[in-house]
Amino acid sequence: MSHRGGQIFIVNRKKEEFSQGINIWMEEVLLPTWRNRETALKAARLPMEDESWDQVCDALSLPRRTRSDGVPEDKMEAWRKEWDKVDPHMRSDLLYVTPIGFEAPVVYARVPRELLVYAPVLDRSGALVWRVLTSKATKDLPLPRDPVRVRHDRLFTKIFAEVEKKLGMKFDLERIENQYCGSIAEPWYRIMFGENTVVVGPRKRVVAVKVSAPEAIPIDRIRIAAEGASYSADGSWQSEASAAKEVEVHAYTPEKVIELLTIIGEATLGIEVG
Repeated sequence: MSHRGGQIFIVNRKKEEFSQGINIWMEEVLLPTWRNRETALKAARLPMEDESWDQVCDALSLPRRTRSDGVPEDKMEAWRKEWDKVDPHMRSDLLYVTPIGFEAPVVYARVPRELLVYAPVLDRSGALVWRVLTSKATKDLPLPRDPVRVRHDRLFTKIFAEVEKKLGMKFDLERIENQYCGSIAEPWYRIMFGENTVVVGPRKRVVAVKVSAPEAIPIDRIRIAAEGASYSADGSWQSEASAAKEVEVHAYTPEKVIELLTIIGEATLGIEVG
């Protein structure tokens, strides 16, 4: 983390490989805690960054908040020199490094019993010292909202609601582990269209949509909707087949995910959306 007090030192009490407990704690506590802290820090630092940005623009008689790609070529060297003056100042500015309200280190909740966790805390003099965080002392501490998870859940809630609306039906939905990054990243979802399984979730810059059907389903519309994105059918890359049991396609926008899931729902359930 880019702030004091974000570090922790973890020891496994059992003196063997870390159990699944550390993965669960990472997903449910550590990542939300760090992300919440970083998001709040960025918001607290933004006014100071904007002020420095304005100072650079004022020094060169440029409109405030001018981006580097909007700087005239004859002023680019001066632009870099002004930023070279600002950056070290911001990194050494104590108020920027530790904004008001961020003096205390991160608080970690719900430490698993099998882990021995050391983390920095403030002593009575205000100095950072390392202390052991016990399961008993942290079990009732509140969990911060994970800003990334909040955005993730909001996005997929909207996507699934729109697909259900288009299909005119409710479908079974199950949250599952991220199929690309494991438990350290946002979950994926399993949808059942009858006996057909659809798995959907974030994968880097795209959303992966995977279909597994006991019987081959028509896939021409799925392939056309993919529009050149990564696509495979029954293991064949960019397949031209008209039917398949296994399909995977990537979508770059929420609108494309909705379109693909609607088409897949129609194909697997044998319905047609008007």
